[in-house]
Amino acid sequence: MGEPAPGYTSGQALTAMEQVAAQTLPNDYTLAWTGSSYQEKATQGSSMLVFGMGIIMVLLILAAQYERWSLPFVVVLAVPFAVFGAITAIWMRGLANDIYFQIALVTLIGLPPKMPFSSWNSPYCNIRTANPWTKRPSMQPNCVFGPSS
Repeated sequence: MGEPAPGYTSGQALTAMEQVAAQTLPNDYTLAWTGSSYQEKATQGSSMLVFGMGIIMVLLILAAQYERWSLPFVVVLAVPFAVFGAITAIWMRGLANDIYFQIALVTLIGLPPKMPFSSWNSPYCNIRTANPWTKRPSMQPNCVFGPSS
């Protein structure tokens, strides 16, 4: 029982094996998953909980950084656009909604809120003349995804 066939997810393969086992094995037999299959079955459906906790964590961190409660909500409003773009790209490419995609979605929660934290001294993102207090890892996405004018 190795990997799922091309075009199928591991969750679909587990469901298919459970269906075949229910049809062919006697009633006193059961399936027991181990390793990554067990982890997948145990954590099935918890991705929305993780996503929600990620948004709450970002809101709390931004509230501490801005020292306000209103601004973090405005910044986090960019998260649905990032998630929509990722889901659209996965759908258009025909890829599966697997664990790696779900990890990427949680990562996308943290990327849009990092954008407003850098200082733009030039359209070319001149880091040498930037404020020394803003030289942190959040500069990198802004240099890559910032305006091109």
